[in-house]
Amino acid sequence: MTFATRARGFSLIELMVAITIGLLLMLAMTRLMSQQDSARGEIEKSGRQIENGRYAVNLVHEDIQLAGYFGQTGAQATLPATLPDPCLTGANATELTALRTAMALPIQGYDSPATLPTALAACLDDDNHLPGTDVLIIRRSDAEGAGVVPTATVSGQVYVQTTPADVIVGAGGSTAATTFTLRRKDAVTSAELRRHVQRIYFISPCHVPSTGEVCDAGADNGRPIPTLKRLDLTAGGHSIVPLVEGVENLQLEYGIDASGDGSPDRFETAPDLAEWPDVVAVRVGLLTRALEPSAGHVDDRSYVLGSTTITAPGDAYKRQAYVVAVRAVNTSGRRE
Repeated sequence: MTFATRARGFSLIELMVAITIGLLLMLAMTRLMSQQDSARGEIEKSGRQIENGRYAVNLVHEDIQLAGYFGQTGAQATLPATLPDPCLTGANATELTALRTAMALPIQGYDSPATLPTALAACLDDDNHLPGTDVLIIRRSDAEGAGVVPTATVSGQVYVQTTPADVIVGAGGSTAATTFTLRRKDAVTSAELRRHVQRIYFISPCHVPSTGEVCDAGADNGRPIPTLKRLDLTAGGHSIVPLVEGVENLQLEYGIDASGDGSPDRFETAPDLAEWPDVVAVRVGLLTRALEPSAGHVDDRSYVLGSTTITAPGDAYKRQAYVVAVRAVNTSGRRE
């Protein structure tokens, strides 16, 4: 005699338990994947922040090293009676003379101005400068190439022509230009011209202005990103060049060589007029922040940039401080 075997499936309770366990497993996996994505995002943000900081330091480092390079000249410029006007363009003979005199100060700066001084405000809008951050000015000749002959100049561009005994500063293709008459050792061949480089480094409250070149609340799509920028002397004017996003503070200390041996004897944040030609090194302090906030992070730390301490505002941005001492090779090398 045979008996029929009755097929038995899951009960309702068993099915509900299995579904619950499955949902819990899926929730745990989803949470794990979310944490991994968040951790990866934080690592990427930190990586970009570190890379931006290093790049910003390298840019300023290189220009400080090249400050005071004016070709083969051995002539020393006369110390100006006042700090040189950083907004000169060489538009006339008077400005060209002033640019020539300003070569005595290859490095110049302004210490944490709340508002820009009148001379600098003529070419840099106060809304483009983050209050309380330093401004650095570098003067030199173009170090690239072998120079150009006097007939191959750009109209309005300022050039420097040098020999070991003299220096001429003039504007190419301009009636304001001084005639380039210096000759090489053969007394026949014209001495080469090199483009005059003047760069003003500053911290701007934003990267991309909403309109024109002035930072406002609408910049960077309503979330202004502090940026290291540079104001370059160009043909007949100045041009703002955005360099590195996320740089929110710049603090500088200048190494003064009072003994004339090419090494700094002390560091100052605001040298006197007579001390600027003796600057042979610069201690650069940069504070960078991430471009995006980090959930749950509160930054209320203090960051030391040389002799200046910066306290974070307690926001959700991660920050990193960089401090490096840079030797001004050309100015210090002449003293050794």
